[in-house]
Amino acid sequence: MSAVVKQKTWEQLKQFVPLDGLAEKNFKKVAAATQIDQLQAGEKLFEQGDTDNQYVL
Repeated sequence: MSAVVKQKTWEQLKQFVPLDGLAEKNFKKVAAATQIDQLQAGEKLFEQGDTDNQYVL
């Protein structure tokens, strides 16, 4: 991930509660472990009955 994309991604993540309230050190740890997936219109993120083993914003 380029530095520009990484910075833009981190700025987007900072808009979400509870990430917006984290100390910078903790935010960087969470952001470094974050995976961002972009879906096309109509593409499903999950189905009814799927189990949740991750946090989705």
